[in-house]
Amino acid sequence: MRPAVAFALALTALSARAQQPPQPRKHAPGPTSPAITPADAMTRLYVIADDSMLGRDAGTIGNFKATTYIANEVKRLGLEPAGEGGSYFQTVPLLNVRLDPGSHVVADRTPLEFVRDVTAPIPDLRWRVRPFDNATAIYGGKLGDTSSYITPALAAGKVVVVRLDTNARGQAVTPALYALRRPGGRYFDAAAVVGVSPFPQGLRMFTAAFMDRWATAFYSAEPPDTAHVAPVLVMTRGSAQRLFSSPLESLRPGTTGNALHGNLAYSVRDTAPARNVIAVLRGGDPALRGEYVAIGAHSDHVGTRNVLLDHDSVRVFNRMFRTLGARDEPPMLDAGQAARLRAALDSVRRLRPARLDSIYNGADDDGSGTAALLEIAEAFATTRVRPRRSILFVWHTAEEGNLNGSRWFTSHPTVPIDSIVAQLQMDHVSRGRAEDTPGGGPRYVAIVTPRDGRPTFADAIDSANAAATWGFDIDWSRGRADAVGGSVACGSDHAAYDRFGVPTAFFFTGFHVDYHQVTDEPQYSDYDKLAHVAQFVHDVALRIANANTPPPRVSLIPGGRTACVP
Repeated sequence: MRPAVAFALALTALSARAQQPPQPRKHAPGPTSPAITPADAMTRLYVIADDSMLGRDAGTIGNFKATTYIANEVKRLGLEPAGEGGSYFQTVPLLNVRLDPGSHVVADRTPLEFVRDVTAPIPDLRWRVRPFDNATAIYGGKLGDTSSYITPALAAGKVVVVRLDTNARGQAVTPALYALRRPGGRYFDAAAVVGVSPFPQGLRMFTAAFMDRWATAFYSAEPPDTAHVAPVLVMTRGSAQRLFSSPLESLRPGTTGNALHGNLAYSVRDTAPARNVIAVLRGGDPALRGEYVAIGAHSDHVGTRNVLLDHDSVRVFNRMFRTLGARDEPPMLDAGQAARLRAALDSVRRLRPARLDSIYNGADDDGSGTAALLEIAEAFATTRVRPRRSILFVWHTAEEGNLNGSRWFTSHPTVPIDSIVAQLQMDHVSRGRAEDTPGGGPRYVAIVTPRDGRPTFADAIDSANAAATWGFDIDWSRGRADAVGGSVACGSDHAAYDRFGVPTAFFFTGFHVDYHQVTDEPQYSDYDKLAHVAQFVHDVALRIANANTPPPRVSLIPGGRTACVP
């Protein structure tokens, strides 16, 4: 057989195998049982990630429907409401924000195009953004390498340009850039802070307030801070290079360059409020029931898109060139890669017609955690012997919007924040197969804390895992910057609790080709894995709830802030 023919047949078989869904596209829901089972997890996830939920974006009818379903379920289970006014809900006020069309940025004498050349992450609306027109650029070092940072005095009044490395990810970069220029930050007195993207293909890795769309932002009911802060921009390397006469890699911190001109203005409008769902199982020990073990997941996802995509084409492309989904920058294909992609797509198209899709169903992210938390809630609600401490169940909204739901809950808790002795967060817990993540498999799970090292209650995790009939191979490395897909130490709602000293652990099974794609559907989830993770988290929570002493509190960073949540 000729090599070209053999390659084509192998690629066809690979593509067909990768595209064949292991579960049906639709699943008829049935009644759930007290035990945590794959069948029950499947029933719940197909409801939560159904097309009718429209991607569950915070502040939309889709997320309203999802939170209604969750509240109805915990009511049916007999759990006590722990929201506002005797309800299961806590309102999280949100605003819609977009970059005003009058905004503009000019590097030296070259106008920059938003989204293509430069992007402006949504600002924290508590602060006013200061103007930066005609401010001189100065090289401020490499983001994260504090030894390379320039002094606050050198940064004052200038556009501080910092380089990002190839491990940079939009979700982690934006808070880190904000930290440089928030009150008390090293570059607070700068005219602007600019991050230089390491990706030559563009800026799609980074959160942007696009010129033609509204994005959800957090609104604080607290009085606004009157401080003016520097705007934050992210530029392509070519755009940032226009500010300096020498290559960026050769610059010494403190090197000055050309002027940056422009202005950023934002339009703001009200949006429908989003809702956290909160329920509690009261503990059985009168002396300890005032303490809570919190278990969380996020009910929201990222909604819908305006342009239809072919479902199979997205999966084939990602399997070949974008194995971590939106966590990977889309590559520019050469002629050979394009030819291989066409061959793979042709092989799939011979199997079935195109299916156009515009809904980000968010099955794994985080329909899986939402379903797992419902399973855990049902198991606790039907137990004959209650745990000594109370169990607090929180389905946060707006996690995809800078952790807005968990930030709101921890700033406006419906139980005293100091009474929460631990928080266990689940996000992306129905995948983690070998084809999903390096080192993955049926027993793979990652556990992460925002702080260095293992959680303060690692003994409860280890003992629960050792006692389980299904033991996990725990990956403790995903909090490091060199982890596959970058660190997830700040990647979910646990980070909002960490800033108040609550000991936390984040349960996670890794990124994959469907991350933040229209292809993240329940047909691709592993329901045995989902049920095992849910049982594991249940058992860890039970051990903490029944322990004689709670985990030690985590020491706070001055000001109650962390590098994760500004």
